[in-house]
Amino acid sequence: MPVYPISVPRDYYRGSNPRRCRKRQRCNEIDELCEDYLNRKISENPNEIQMYTYALIAHELSLTTKEVSEVLFGVDAGHNGITVRKPPPRKKE
Repeated sequence: MPVYPISVPRDYYRGSNPRRCRKRQRCNEIDELCEDYLNRKISENPNEIQMYTYALIAHELSLTTKEVSEVLFGVDAGHNGITVRKPPPRKKE
């Protein structure tokens, strides 16, 4: 189970194929959108265990469910969504 904060892996293609460069750029934009969205939602929610479906994320970010699932599946997510553990804040001593 992924732990907050979520870090979505990026595609670091550095080749010269222009089509693949455009695809990499779009994928990295979606990666960043999903990562920012999830980290913001998780930080606002006080629950230790949180679940988010790909369909909900896609709807709120105006993306397709397929785009979101392809991105977040690499973060150890499931087939319909992602469950995240948010550790409780450390107590100051």
